[in-house]
Amino acid sequence: MLSVVLFLLITALPDMSFASDEDREAWHSPARLSGIHGDKQFLAGSEVYVQAEVEDDIFAAGGEVRVRDTKAADLFLAGGFVNLRGVEAQDGIMAGGEVDMSGRFSGDVIAAGGSLEMEPDTEVAGDVLMAGGRLGVSGRIAGTLRAAGGQVRIDGPVDGDVYLAGGRLVLGPNARIGGNLSYSSGEEIEIAGGARVAGEVTRRPGVDFAARMPGVAQLIVAGVLTWIGVIVSLIVLGAVLLAAFPRLVAGASDTITLRPLPSLALGVVLMVAVPIAAAIAMATAIGLPLGLFALLLYALALATGLIAAALWIGQYLPKLRGRHAQHTEYRWCLARVAAGLVVLGLVVLVPFLGGLALAIAGVLGLGGVAVQGWTLIGKGAGSSSA
Repeated sequence: MLSVVLFLLITALPDMSFASDEDREAWHSPARLSGIHGDKQFLAGSEVYVQAEVEDDIFAAGGEVRVRDTKAADLFLAGGFVNLRGVEAQDGIMAGGEVDMSGRFSGDVIAAGGSLEMEPDTEVAGDVLMAGGRLGVSGRIAGTLRAAGGQVRIDGPVDGDVYLAGGRLVLGPNARIGGNLSYSSGEEIEIAGGARVAGEVTRRPGVDFAARMPGVAQLIVAGVLTWIGVIVSLIVLGAVLLAAFPRLVAGASDTITLRPLPSLALGVVLMVAVPIAAAIAMATAIGLPLGLFALLLYALALATGLIAAALWIGQYLPKLRGRHAQHTEYRWCLARVAAGLVVLGLVVLVPFLGGLALAIAGVLGLGGVAVQGWTLIGKGAGSSSA
């Protein structure tokens, strides 16, 4: 759903005047990070390039994300193409259409995408969890490897146990498994000459992504991966919206701060009235296009409202406090959005209260977007008539 909304946002409304030409150029221009930094770093753009030493975490999202000779605490990367070379970090969490990694991780690695490749010079001191269409693992893993995909090839050393699930599973000639190998597939695993498994090789029926873990633990792992994927997708969406429509998103956040009750009331009215009005309009042939267009704008407003609400929440968090969003730099607005989304994601996990909090945030955001959008349209009309 997020991907659909994002696609519609970029393709259907390219000429909206909520962002300046400079803002659009900033999004389409490469985002770069270099030098030495002590605090968290947030980057977003069509192309992102990182070659830096950061004492804290790095968050990067874009169409193409390249990280070179970089040191950081943790890496959180998402993009169409994610490429790492010569990185040193504790943990790495990556998602993308194509992820290619090379470096040293003192902790764990979680990666998901269409194509994942762990190069031979990669070293992971902890565990690795990978899921995607095509997976290749040639690096050294000191802990446990869990991988699931349409095609999975292991051609490097793994000191711990290995749990595999997928269509075609292959152990290359350089595979060295220090523990047990447990796999689930419709086909027998292919073991090349030279591959070694110190423990037992066990084939299990059905899809057994977590192998020996009990059923409850499997659900927890799946839930955590889903949660991370949703949060990362929303942060990417927030990066795009902030770059494309900064005055709309930031203004909506400030509207919630300054006028919370009107924003809430208007959000409730729009949340209920727009779908009903669109359904009535689409019941007639003449009103069908209008109803569809109204639903499109409604979906875009909901997505923008959620990001605006996250920005509003983020401005109250420690180390992110400060001036109103409209007077804050892009990178700090994105930091607030990311932090606010994580807070919302954690609150949603609380039964009943989580759903209520998400609904309130969505309604507030929708109302704030409507108020700010109307304000911007009014200003645009006023300047045109002048």
